[in-house]
Amino acid sequence: MALTKKYKCMNIGGCKNANEKKVFEIPVGEELVCPVCGKKMLVEVKSIPWVKYVCIAGAVAVLGIGVAVLISRLSDKPTPPPPGGGVDTVTVDTLIQTTPGEVPEDTTVEVIPEEPGETEVEVQTPPDPEARVVIDLGYGTYTGKVKDGKPHDPNGTIVYKKAHQIESRDVHGRVAQPGDRVTGNFENGHLINGTWHKSDGNQEQLMIGG
Repeated sequence: MALTKKYKCMNIGGCKNANEKKVFEIPVGEELVCPVCGKKMLVEVKSIPWVKYVCIAGAVAVLGIGVAVLISRLSDKPTPPPPGGGVDTVTVDTLIQTTPGEVPEDTTVEVIPEEPGETEVEVQTPPDPEARVVIDLGYGTYTGKVKDGKPHDPNGTIVYKKAHQIESRDVHGRVAQPGDRVTGNFENGHLINGTWHKSDGNQEQLMIGG
């Protein structure tokens, strides 16, 4: 059986696996890409499935040895001979009663802290700078490459869901309307130049500058 590792896709908004936080396996040695969206935006999911069971078994074994030693000592206690006079006497050994979980003083038990159960460890790895992602900007949806979480792509696209100024540095203050689309060169979250595709079919060239 091939050795596999578990992964999660981080392409939120652009992949069903990422949106549903699904964990999937990829054989060791194969390319680390999401089987749904094909992106390399993956994080490995690690777990510790057996450590706590070993610790619990060890603690139980040590406690069992202590109880066995106590019983052995009680059974080896000599019974005094009956006194003379023809009267039989019965010696009743005193029972040592302990509350549940109590350990006799002469028994040493090493208490091993319980290890946490299966834990998902998300390793924060930077996304592939060449990967094209989909980001909901609130006023519209951006598709393209990103840098530091901002649009950064010579061929990026924004489709507007509500009226919004295309670029805050635009001296003309041009505002896109719902259904409009802007394609062009984005750098560090700002549009440098591109084309404004209006919902009525008209187009306008945009030259903002760096």
